[in-house]
Amino acid sequence: MKQFAIFIHSFADIQKFVDLSSQQPFDITLGEDQQINGKSLMAVLALNFQHPILVNAYCDDEALQRYRASLANFLV
Repeated sequence: MKQFAIFIHSFADIQKFVDLSSQQPFDITLGEDQQINGKSLMAVLALNFQHPILVNAYCDDEALQRYRASLANFLV
């Protein structure tokens, strides 16, 4: 599992994040204590967006680099 933080500012950002995450062939969860499905719009909407969000990507380093590059606008 690889971890990094993102910051989401708007509903459009949420939609873009979920869309980009859904394109990945590996599992993505959000949060430290809770494991929110990062590919589910309804699940992601339940998060508090006033603080950075921890992303857990279950992939290798190469896939992580591609995924993080797609999320460049959200990285903390």
